[in-house]
Amino acid sequence: MARAATITKNNPRDLRLVTVGQGVSLIGDSITQLALPIMAVDLLGADSLGTGLLGAASTLAYLFIGLQAGVWVDRSSRRDYLLAADLVRVVLLLAIPVAYVLNVLSLPLLIAMQVGLGAATVFFNVAWPAYIPRLASGVTLLKLNARMAIMGEGAGFVGPGLAGALITIFSAPFVMVVDAITFAVSYVSLRAIRTSE
Repeated sequence: MARAATITKNNPRDLRLVTVGQGVSLIGDSITQLALPIMAVDLLGADSLGTGLLGAASTLAYLFIGLQAGVWVDRSSRRDYLLAADLVRVVLLLAIPVAYVLNVLSLPLLIAMQVGLGAATVFFNVAWPAYIPRLASGVTLLKLNARMAIMGEGAGFVGPGLAGALITIFSAPFVMVVDAITFAVSYVSLRAIRTSE
């Protein structure tokens, strides 16, 4: 049994899926970090207090459920939490342009959605480091973690410029569709992984 479990780790196909899925979603994250405050100011007339509340909403979940999330994740499948978090983020991000088209988008609603996005991100960020060692070990795990760190830095560099270009072409609410697509890519890539947890 131990030998079979070892063979399933470090599967190149699964590691490529993880790399692509998370690399794409990291770019989507950095797009949203710029697009949300621009939307709040330009479309919803948010003042400094409103934009501050919007920014704080993303970290609110860490304060209230951060520790408990770790307990829940340890008692269940990490992959299930990752998939659920991606799905929640896809739905919430797609709800933003829908609310805008229906003319019901408001700052309180946007803040509430940001709280939901933050909560999903908490569960993803807690489950992720516990899940990765199920896919890779030894030097392969070190290389995978290094690759993720480099992609995170690259996404932080590329994302804002890409967000600015997309907001110029479209409006900020519709840029959320791009981020939703990146989380959908992450969901599909995680779903396609064959390595047993």
